[in-house]
Amino acid sequence: MISVKRYIVLFTVLCVFGLMTNAQVAVTNFPPYDNEENLVVDVLLGSGIVASNFSSVGFANGIGYFDGFNSNIGFDEGVILSTGGLEMVTNGFGIGSGVSGDSDLELALNAINLTWGVNNVTVLEFDFVAESESMAFNYVFGSTEYTSFTCSSYNDIFGFFLSGPGIAGPYSNNAVNLAYVPDPDNPGTYTTTPVAVNTINAGSPVYTDNPTCDAIDPNFESYNIYWIDNDYSGNGWDGPNQPPSPEFTVAGITGFTVPLTAEYNDLICGETYHIKLAIADAADAALNSAVFLEANSFASPEVQISTVPNAESGLVSTVENGVLEGCGEVALQFVRSGDMTMDLNITLEYSGDAEYGVDYNELPTEMVLPAFQDQVIIPIDVFYDLIPEGQETLIVTVSGVPVACEEVTVQDIELIIFDQQELLVEMIPEQAEINCFGSADITAFILGGYPPYNYSWYSESGDLIESGELLEEGSLTINQSPEETTFYTLVISDACSDQESTTPVDVIVNEDVMGVALNEDLLICAEEIQDIVLTPTTSGVPPYIFTWFYDGVVVSDSESLQNLSGPGLYQLIVEDACGAIAGDEQMVSFIELQPYVEIMSDDVLNPNLLPEGCFESVLQFNVQEIQDEDVTVTFELSGSAELGLDYSIESTTITIPAGEESVFLPISIIPDSFEEGVESIEFNFPFIDACSDFPTQIIVQIYDPPAVSVDLEDELILCEDQSDTGILEGFISGGIGVVNYNWYYNDEMISTDLDITTEGLEPGFYSLVAIDQCGNMSSESIYFDTELLAPVVTLSSDFYDDPAQLNEGCGLSLLTFSLPYSTDEDRTYWLDLDYGLEFLNGFDVQEIPQSIVFPAGTTSVEIEIVPILDYLSEEVEEIVFSFPFNNNCSSTDDIIVSIDNYDALEIIMPSSQTLCVGQSLELQADFSGGIPPYTTSWSYLNDFENENNIVFDVEEGEFPAFFTVTDACGLSASSEVLIEGVEIDNFEVIWPPNEIFACFGDNSIISLSIEGGLEPFDFQWFLDGQETSTTTTLVPEDAIYGPIWYGDDYISPGSTQVIPTSPQYTPYVYDYQVFITDSCDNELEYNIEVTVDDCMLPTAFTPNGDGNNDIFWIDFGDLSEPVGLDIFNRWGALVYRTQDYTPCAQFQSDCWDGTHFGTYGDPCSDGIYYYTLTYSRPIQNADSYDVSNFVESVFGKPHNNSVGRQRSGSILLTR
Repeated sequence: MISVKRYIVLFTVLCVFGLMTNAQVAVTNFPPYDNEENLVVDVLLGSGIVASNFSSVGFANGIGYFDGFNSNIGFDEGVILSTGGLEMVTNGFGIGSGVSGDSDLELALNAINLTWGVNNVTVLEFDFVAESESMAFNYVFGSTEYTSFTCSSYNDIFGFFLSGPGIAGPYSNNAVNLAYVPDPDNPGTYTTTPVAVNTINAGSPVYTDNPTCDAIDPNFESYNIYWIDNDYSGNGWDGPNQPPSPEFTVAGITGFTVPLTAEYNDLICGETYHIKLAIADAADAALNSAVFLEANSFASPEVQISTVPNAESGLVSTVENGVLEGCGEVALQFVRSGDMTMDLNITLEYSGDAEYGVDYNELPTEMVLPAFQDQVIIPIDVFYDLIPEGQETLIVTVSGVPVACEEVTVQDIELIIFDQQELLVEMIPEQAEINCFGSADITAFILGGYPPYNYSWYSESGDLIESGELLEEGSLTINQSPEETTFYTLVISDACSDQESTTPVDVIVNEDVMGVALNEDLLICAEEIQDIVLTPTTSGVPPYIFTWFYDGVVVSDSESLQNLSGPGLYQLIVEDACGAIAGDEQMVSFIELQPYVEIMSDDVLNPNLLPEGCFESVLQFNVQEIQDEDVTVTFELSGSAELGLDYSIESTTITIPAGEESVFLPISIIPDSFEEGVESIEFNFPFIDACSDFPTQIIVQIYDPPAVSVDLEDELILCEDQSDTGILEGFISGGIGVVNYNWYYNDEMISTDLDITTEGLEPGFYSLVAIDQCGNMSSESIYFDTELLAPVVTLSSDFYDDPAQLNEGCGLSLLTFSLPYSTDEDRTYWLDLDYGLEFLNGFDVQEIPQSIVFPAGTTSVEIEIVPILDYLSEEVEEIVFSFPFNNNCSSTDDIIVSIDNYDALEIIMPSSQTLCVGQSLELQADFSGGIPPYTTSWSYLNDFENENNIVFDVEEGEFPAFFTVTDACGLSASSEVLIEGVEIDNFEVIWPPNEIFACFGDNSIISLSIEGGLEPFDFQWFLDGQETSTTTTLVPEDAIYGPIWYGDDYISPGSTQVIPTSPQYTPYVYDYQVFITDSCDNELEYNIEVTVDDCMLPTAFTPNGDGNNDIFWIDFGDLSEPVGLDIFNRWGALVYRTQDYTPCAQFQSDCWDGTHFGTYGDPCSDGIYYYTLTYSRPIQNADSYDVSNFVESVFGKPHNNSVGRQRSGSILLTR
């Protein structure tokens, strides 16, 4: 039956998803809705409730805030509890809490005749204190089980469980459930029927022949006025209510109730109550439900008294119950809620320091709050008395008003009366001044009083200039342009109309004063006149009229004068807008031209830098225009150099004759023998005019020149084969001017090059001589010679890849000494040998000589290094060869030769084997040690192979196979392995039979038991003609389930198949075919027909001895043994246990007959018993180990070995 519902669920969910494509409800439990307190206090609660001690189950998945403004759920916002996750109502699917079991919800299921366990439990609960004897809130219930499972045995469940003082209900903590169906015939009252899918629906059940709904309440069809269809197309909705717009804006549910109210009216005042809001899926977790709680609807009714201003200006917003004198009216407001069926007679008394008739008007002392009228207002008029009194109070004492949890009480309402804030006006400026055509901005800043403000501006004659309204404190500005001195007045009043301010401001019109000024006279260079701009400074009333004159002639009417005509007098007259006139003048003159000086030299590139020596520079004095008369100028000398000691010139006065353009003055440097560093001569020319770009100072520096110097290496020694490839390099520095150089050998000049080659040079001393332009000289010498070549040594071996790595007793390496040419006589060279203390020359190696001789006419000599096998276990020994005959022309690095021990050959053979006669066998041996390369060979009877492996057919009997290996040193080793050939009989399958039965969902496994043949076996499986590989993974020792055995037989790898025991329908038949091959290539085909059918678990039995249903009978099929059974009573006590209950299917004597196994067969009492079935291996029907609400506290957690292998349930025993 469970499988049938599963397919219906799939179809229903797909339908819902297809319709709910435009959901507009929004949900979240992100901050600030991420905890229970915020959701309850900030969203759910209304007036009259104080909540505390918040907790929940499944908050992360199923509890949060919803925004229903754009949906048709009936509420703008509120709190949602959902068994399918919050996303269920937005996209049609989600993930529930995963929590199973709740005693209250399971008991609530009993109220609608269902006994399922519950899943996806979602709970929000808290404590609260109400301010009256009543509390209430509004909700909507919706479910995916509409419409497919209406009036079926599948109904999700929810409830609002209230507990506390004076409440005695059937639920935990004596709670009662508030989620009941309203009585359609008596509005305001409720039936005793819980709200559920089977109680509020379309009134036309899906299962029309199922009496489930009638059994709960025969009037259920009349409750369809409380239901709205959410699963229809077009106008085809079910039920009497047309779904409100916007349609299909809540996903995941196929129907929901209209807004309903949960309430309770017998609370005890001042006591703390607890509310548990809970919802869960029943029976399974396939289809989900949700409940929506309206925001601010969780409230407690009362009568509230407050003050309400009749005008905003009458309320002092920063002080509760504050009001201003004379500014609007304030009122007492009575707001009733809860029971409003009768008139309330109240009395009023007045006290405080406010005076009747002076501060407020007459007020009633008695009045009636009419029945069914939820609001009554008493206006109070507060007077403006112009007396600064500060803060006054009016206390209204009200008697006869029912207030939180009391029948009648006295309540004081205190009104605080404030003096009005003074209206202030500040005028800026207090007095304005303007010119003959100016205008004045007049600004008034408004402070105090009470906005909005009414204002009017008036002229001196009383004419209205401007009026209007200012909405808040701020400024008012007008702009006026009077022709003569006057004043203006601002009149302003505030919203209370009790204060008015009149403020004047004067505007003074000043007389005009005109002025104009030019800069000082100008003395400029002639070319600068084009850049000169004459600009005046003016004072007066703009705009101005400008008139410029040059030498008495008008040249411009611009404000500034550009492009001047030349030197001379410039005059300006200016007239302003008021007709005032003023003027000024400015003289412009040119500067006269003077001679200038330049410096030059024919000896050096830079005439400003001279060496102490034979060079000089020249000063050239020039006139810019040739004159008719002599021009005489004088210059000044300064600097660190001394005239007459460091340098010489003819005079410091120069005359340029009439008609001449230039005169020259030489600067001569006087050499000395002192190191003075850099000295300077400063020539200063004060006669240079300002218009000239020529320098007014020329500086000449005198430096000590570096002496001419020749630098050579001390010697050049070349190898004899390179004597013609060298170069004698010369380096010359210093000197004055051009430096000449020559090479000399034996006092004869041989070259004028700076560098010369050694080709053809004789050994000896060579000199380089250098002379500078002033005759200074320097020379140096270098010695040149050649050096003989030495032998070059190399190490090689025809035996070893690395000639420096040798093994004892095996092969050799060669030291080869080579010369580039032969000689006419013998040559002897010595070697140095270095080795450790344990090494003996002549014992570890054949003796090595410490010198070599090149016979005349030879260019090569060899020394053999031959290691000797000494059979001692030694460290690696090293010989270091050093060559003292190395020189700069030829050398060889030290050569290090290592001698290692010889490792003996070792062979690793395959293990002995037993095979079928005629089977082909390949053997391969591993070996180590020795020195490669190796030669190997195998032999078995008459088969031989010179390889590392051998392949042969096994013969009957036990015979050895031999393996031999020989290394490069000629040493060898041998070993053998025994091979047995036997004759083997054919094999057969002894379990299971060809036809077997398996239970639906039990994850059954076919395990073949084989007799005969030779392991290992190879299996090829086919299911319904198609090859399959759904074998179980078997290891010799499973980490959880232990060794893999079937009965007394070890299960061979590949000999098992997992049967897919959850087909689309039952009974269902699988045809298995397996081809088996043993290690001797014997083959067998075996066929197995598996029928999968429902193995029903009974829900009740009657062990009364009448022969009918006297035992707890279970059929596990042919493939599920053994299956253990434990049975507990409702208090967790074990009443029956067996390690294997499968024989019960064949023998009634092996079944539980309702007796207590621990009390000698005493009958167990009638009632519900809980059981767990423990299978030998994991099954698909394994559950969460929860049995109704009877969980870990009774059974304890399942042992690791039982994970995935247990099913649990309950059975009713009745006699």
